[in-house]
Amino acid sequence: MLITCWEASAPLTFKWFFAEDFHRRHQVFTMFTHQPIPWAINYFLIHVALASGSSYAPFSTLHWCLLAVFSLPITAWDVSRKIRAKGNETEYETFSMIFGTRPAAFLAFALLFLSGVLAFYLGRQLNFPLGFFAIDIALLLGMTFFYFRFMWKPVLKHNVLKNVTMSFTTLLFLNFLAHILLYEKVVWGI
Repeated sequence: MLITCWEASAPLTFKWFFAEDFHRRHQVFTMFTHQPIPWAINYFLIHVALASGSSYAPFSTLHWCLLAVFSLPITAWDVSRKIRAKGNETEYETFSMIFGTRPAAFLAFALLFLSGVLAFYLGRQLNFPLGFFAIDIALLLGMTFFYFRFMWKPVLKHNVLKNVTMSFTTLLFLNFLAHILLYEKVVWGI
């Protein structure tokens, strides 16, 4: 079902090259045609990982959480890079133009925050050590500071949301990777 949805939406993503002006003026449409692709790719990769063992493990609630942890930041990044400070809008349609500066910033923030909370939940389910949670909380607090600072005073100087989103996402993923490699005996076959 998911692959069928992706196959139906994939041609719409290529329409950008033939209808650039349309996509520049219709960000919400563009988001709905482009965002299913990373979700479908991550869904496929999780299934490949599940099928790589001696027996196929069924897709569970934890896998849906993992899918969200790795896919929500992609949507947050797409939103955050199309947020302008007050007075800095251009003719290019942005999410801050559509929803307003603060609501657009809050949307990206909420997606990242949910990703961090789900990462915390997965860490508990995988019995990660305290260091994982300390890093996750520090990342959430740092990201929250920068987003709330921009929402409180949406000026150009405070609009570092795209970079904050990329940093948060990269460090969150590296935190997962490091703790899986360092603490999961299954990975090393010990």
